[in-house]
This record gives sequence, C-alpha cells and structure tokens, in this order.
Amino acid sequence: MLDVKFTVADPALFEDLVRVGDMFHLQDFGWFVRFFDKIIAESAQQRPYYYSIISGYLLEMLVRIVRERLGQPAAAPEEEAPRVATFKGVDVAALMQYIDFNYSRIISLEDLSTLAGVNKTTLISIFKEVYGTTPIRYINRIRLRKAKELLVNTDTSVSEIADLVGFQSIHYFSRFFKAKENCTPMEYRMRNGQSRYFNFQRQGGSSLW
Repeated sequence: MLDVKFTVADPALFEDLVRVGDMFHLQDFGWFVRFFDKIIAESAQQRPYYYSIISGYLLEMLVRIVRERLGQPAAAPEEEAPRVATFKGVDVAALMQYIDFNYSRIISLEDLSTLAGVNKTTLISIFKEVYGTTPIRYINRIRLRKAKELLVNTDTSVSEIADLVGFQSIHYFSRFFKAKENCTPMEYRMRNGQSRYFNFQRQGGSSLW
C-alpha cells in the first residue's frame, strides 16, 4: 500500500479536491497507472531533480481527477502521441517507453534505431508515418511539454529545468521555447502561475521519496 501525503498551494484546487471526496471511480484508469509507473521509476532511479518531476506528476494527476469527477474531462494534450503498439514490425510502444524514461538524457538516432532493430532511415520513416515528425523533433516536443509542466508546477529555476528535461544549453532551451510558445520560459511561468505546486510527505513529516 502506498500512502501519499501532500499539501496543495492552490486554494481553488484544494476546494475541488474536497468536493471530489476520499473515494472515487475513474472512467479511464489507464492514465492513472501510467503516471504511477513514472513516479515509481523516478523514485527508484533518483536522478537529479527527481523530486520536482514527481511533484509535477502528482499535481497533474490531481487536476485530471478533479476535471473528471466534477464534469470537466481533461482533454488529451495536442502533442500527446497516439497509442500504437507495433508498426511495420517495430515495437513502437517500447520506443515510446524508452523516450519517456530517458528524455532528460542525450538520446541519439542511433540509440533509437538500435532499440528498434532497424536502420536510421527506416526509423525516421516510421516516426513520420505514425507521429508526423522526426524522432529528434518528437523528443524535443516531449521535453518542451515537460518543461512547461515544471515551470507551472514547481519553483525550480529555468536553468535547472532546461537541464532536467534534457536540453544541453540554457540558451538553446530559451530560444527553442520562445520559438514554440512565443514567450520566454519566465514569461510562461508568470502567465500561468508558478505557485501552483505542492509538496508531499510521509506520515510523521519525512520526505516520501
């Protein structure tokens, strides 16, 4: 049994969680399991800033629960990848899991082609057919999404976030972010409210993770 205790900084979210109640049924339980798998993986690996990532995951889980239970289903993010198990004999699900767990590290085209068991040209072709983009652009899309989550859900510095999500240079991260979002990371944080994050503890006050 996993006992997770946390505090919520957003008063409106706290009130909605009270309205949801202590017990509830989710129509789609799959996303909930996937989030906990990610949390468990981060906790086990304890890579730099893992606490911030876990906090972000937990906050998104709470918001999704509130939206579903109070009649506002959370729409899938525009950039969320379609769920494909295999495509042309390639285990696409394994590739997605690898990217999801390693986006904060350097991932080369060679790494992915080796994992998929195909050459680079074939891998690029598969990504374009399934996801409409190249593998590297897809990875950067994931990194951007994670960066936005951390900007809004934590008080981690922009330079730390850039490193945390896999950008090797804060300058490149800032340029990339502005090109995609039409604002700087700090402007995005201020616009969306950086105070919306929470901490969680074991019973007795010690850190859960």
